[in-house]
Amino acid sequence: MTPDRKPDVAGLLGTLKKETPADGYARVQQMFESISSAVDKCRTDSSCYMSILDEPVPSVPPTAYYKQVKATWMVVMLGGGANAGATRAQLLKKVPNVKNTGARIALVEAIDELAPQGDAAAADALDKIVADDTKSGDKDLMSTDNTVAQVAWRLRVRGQ
Repeated sequence: MTPDRKPDVAGLLGTLKKETPADGYARVQQMFESISSAVDKCRTDSSCYMSILDEPVPSVPPTAYYKQVKATWMVVMLGGGANAGATRAQLLKKVPNVKNTGARIALVEAIDELAPQGDAAAADALDKIVADDTKSGDKDLMSTDNTVAQVAWRLRVRGQ
């Protein structure tokens, strides 16, 4: 959802509310609010979205991490193209500090998206993150490592 599409999405939520159980709609509404807070703050400023990735993810509501997920994909959308390499490098630096599993997976997938020709150095960095997660014993971080390792593999294979 780009800033100009927010009213359309908000309108669709009204329709969804009529057709969705209350608990399901409440979760969707929380997601929309998390995403909207990022869009309202940053509009089309890639560096603003990048700064959201430095914010801690609250544990409540459980959908709070969607703000970081949205910020990640807006960074890809606004910072790709000719700037993809620099954007990818910035995102890669953030991975070790992103502890929320959903936000971390989105971040790693964004790195993958920004590297259609591969990136062996990024793959090496992701492998190091997996090793560090294993050493830490943090089960939440280790739960993301399958995705991290798969992205590292894709980055390495594409670069050959």
